[in-house]
Amino acid sequence: MRSDELTDRIRKASDIGDATAWPDFPESRLLQELTERHQQLMSNEEIRARAGYGVKEQLLTTTSGLQLYRVPDRAVGGALEKLEIQLPGQTRWTRLERVDVAGAEDYDPGPTQPGTPECYAIKDGYAELYPAPNAALPLRFTFYIRPSQIVTSQCSTLGGNGVVRGLITALNKVARTVTVNVVPFDQLLAAPAAITSANQQLDIVRPSGTFALSMYSVPQTLAGSVFTLGGTDSMDRVQVGDCVRAADQADWPTGLPEEAHRMLANRAAMQIVSDIGIDEKITTLGAIVQADLERFRENRSPQVKSAPKVIPVVPMALRGRMSRVRWLR
Repeated sequence: MRSDELTDRIRKASDIGDATAWPDFPESRLLQELTERHQQLMSNEEIRARAGYGVKEQLLTTTSGLQLYRVPDRAVGGALEKLEIQLPGQTRWTRLERVDVAGAEDYDPGPTQPGTPECYAIKDGYAELYPAPNAALPLRFTFYIRPSQIVTSQCSTLGGNGVVRGLITALNKVARTVTVNVVPFDQLLAAPAAITSANQQLDIVRPSGTFALSMYSVPQTLAGSVFTLGGTDSMDRVQVGDCVRAADQADWPTGLPEEAHRMLANRAAMQIVSDIGIDEKITTLGAIVQADLERFRENRSPQVKSAPKVIPVVPMALRGRMSRVRWLR
């Protein structure tokens, strides 16, 4: 569902009708609720599943003698799944051990004695390497990305039959260009307006299926309706039909498959009816959300589906008395 469809679902589920009937709940308030519930849900469930959903990588190069490297701003909780370094003369990545801040000094010979980093600690949004690197080395952050803010839809009509701004109609991965039908808006400006050249960074969103981010926080320059993407991030996941958006903005719940969108809208509706004080509605919606959440968790745990079948052990005394043995997964 797009954001306009999600807010329509919230209004129906919570019985608040349109914004004129409930002026305390304008569209902006519902979008804020959707964003907060979505970020909370995905931050918990993707890390819990640890099945590769929402995992992103960011590369940079170390500076000799510099210990602190900022964790990507869009990492959930300012935390990392892992941090790897490419040692001199090697092509493989070496995983650095994470240590507690309290014991970090045991690994730290001091900035005057740089060497080959062996471990790191997270300090106030930075990864601190021990020892400080003594050369320019590739460093790779792996983290779970925080879902984008859900903003006003850039489709011109409810129901999806209008023009979708920012739709990619052509791309050139060698020249690192994407052509869009209409330049999309930055929806978080005081007065939403089209993205301008070299100003906003971009996300590229898959507008169906899992609504995953094909690319994120990419610098750009714009000529007409053609964006040239900066940086070195791979464009392999970008396809014609994806949508360009200002970074950290989307019309859809990024990373959340379509079959779970109703669950998100109902969860946001629960907060609305809680604010209003309709207890019986909270109970009803809560039961629906819980059932949907259990199905969602089951689908996010592929190791369950890939587990080998097991034949149960039947006690000798019961053999011959059972007409059927059920296979267990």
